[in-house]
Amino acid sequence: MIDTAKPAPPVIIIVDTTEYTGNFERQLVAWMTGQVGECGVGSNLLDRARSGMSKKLRAFCDYSIVRMPDDSEYPCHRPASIWPDPTTGDYTSVATFFNKELPEDLRDELSDRAHFFGEQYHRDGELGDLYMATFREKPLCIKGVRTILPKKASLISDVLS
Repeated sequence: MIDTAKPAPPVIIIVDTTEYTGNFERQLVAWMTGQVGECGVGSNLLDRARSGMSKKLRAFCDYSIVRMPDDSEYPCHRPASIWPDPTTGDYTSVATFFNKELPEDLRDELSDRAHFFGEQYHRDGELGDLYMATFREKPLCIKGVRTILPKKASLISDVLS
């Protein structure tokens, strides 16, 4: 989880799923954006992820992704975080952070990439050779992708409430 006392970035893209996301949030964001954090989790996806992205999305993510510090004692900056579902409070969503709003075509491409990840990130899927995917027996259900535009000077904790 990211440090909720930090200022919120201008744009947060949320991927809602049906299960706890703490086992795959960084891999999902690496697949969607071609970006990883300081920890390097998801770097094994980068070649395949970036080769399947449009040049426009690749360039946008290269220059517009925001890496937020997590809430550990020695923070690691990363472009992904688990995120609570607004109705249940369960951590079944994944957040990705940007410094500016995405055009509609790029939001659609990110959504398509999230759905592909959900369909293929399991033992028998196209991404089944990846470490954590080998433990999954079935596809991940992606419920949807949405955008949050926090008010200026909001803290992450304000966005969550």
